Amino acid sequence: RAAAQAIAWCAFADYFAQAGLRCVGGVFIEREVVWNAFVISAIAASFALAAACSASSDEELFWKAEVVAALVLFLVVFCESIRLVILHMGDVEIVIESNPHV
Repeated sequence: RAAAQAIAWCAFADYFAQAGLRCVGGVFIEREVVWNAFVISAIAASFALAAACSASSDEELFWKAEVVAALVLFLVVFCESIRLVILHMGDVEIVIESNPHV
């Protein structure tokens, strides 16, 4: 149990740090790919937080919340992937010429 808690909280800290660095990078670099990576890191950090809370508690509410969080995060990632595919449809050369921040 202690190992699961340690792994879950370390995963949350790692994903949270990644999201923070990618947010700072997005502000300074101003590239869409960095913001897309930030969204994915934020999603992963939120699921890691749910897993860490679940690992830290024996209450029924938390392990049920982990399943619900996984389903919600699946839907968010699915919608984000659809948004990215739609965003990057078309000829790459045209997109790069029309938007230098891609």
